[in-house]
Amino acid sequence: MAAKVVSILNLKGGVGKSTIAMMLAEYMAFVHGKKVLVIDLDSQANLTAAMVRGLHIQEELVPKGYTIYKFFRDLLDGEKRVITDYVCPNCQWVSNIDRSGSAICLDMVVSCAELAFLDDELLKMWEGGKPFPGGLRFALREALLPALPQYHAIIIDCPPVLSLPTTAAMVASDYYVCPVIPERLSIVGVDLTKDRVARIKRDDLAVTVDFAGSIINKFMRRTTHLRETNLLNAVRWKDIDPYRIDQYRPVDYWIPDAEALRRLSQWEVEIDEPRWVYGPTYPYFDTPSRKWGGWARAEATNPDGYAIDRSTEEGKKYLVSRRLGALVQEFMEKTGISG
Repeated sequence: MAAKVVSILNLKGGVGKSTIAMMLAEYMAFVHGKKVLVIDLDSQANLTAAMVRGLHIQEELVPKGYTIYKFFRDLLDGEKRVITDYVCPNCQWVSNIDRSGSAICLDMVVSCAELAFLDDELLKMWEGGKPFPGGLRFALREALLPALPQYHAIIIDCPPVLSLPTTAAMVASDYYVCPVIPERLSIVGVDLTKDRVARIKRDDLAVTVDFAGSIINKFMRRTTHLRETNLLNAVRWKDIDPYRIDQYRPVDYWIPDAEALRRLSQWEVEIDEPRWVYGPTYPYFDTPSRKWGGWARAEATNPDGYAIDRSTEEGKKYLVSRRLGALVQEFMEKTGISG
């Protein structure tokens, strides 16, 4: 077993990177039985807030240095360590899907707001004439090497900016995936991301990260941006624009725009359906299907007459949890995790 490292990346914010990273990790761990490590590289810490209860973050993880910021801070102080030194010490704290004593492995390195000052700290070192630690952008890759035999997949949630953490994630990854929403700026973000990765690979031939495709998120059936969505998902109309198929490599299964999915961006989620088992204070979902599609009216409608249409396989309506399960399976096949 050797983990595939996959970054969730788009240099445009608001496309749902953190939600998609959580969904991929939870389905792989709890449905496919994979050992998964999730790393939150965004100083906004949205993925951290969604996957770990705030009490654990504030009272245990941040004060004791179990954060990705502490990893980089130690690096600037000249101390190189492995990523497992910063993993949340209790895997039962990660995810609000109940394990009931199960040995299923879903680990996490959380983020915190201090990560936003990392580039500023680098600038102060430079202004003060202090020597930089060598190989900063390769440090994450080196720190991950001892962890690769321990996991099937390592998922990195990246910030939507060009920064040291973002570059380090690109260098460390085998693949990157770009979430997009059906609007022009989101698609431009994919172009910017691919251009940045291409430049990094030109500068250093040892960087081998590959583009595994786009995931269309927050799709609304009655959207005014269907034209942009169809440009991405032109896989059904290969004779029209084959260039776009290779340029964006969209996965076949897109994610609907649903309020219940947006609510999952916080660990202390509140959904008015008694579909979970209860923990000490806050609800724990009993399965990924209940979390990601067990809410009321969890059926979504396939659009009719567009390249994005999948009604021949799923019918006019489909179950969201089943759709997401198919998306995760496709993701695993594209990134070589399914083996």
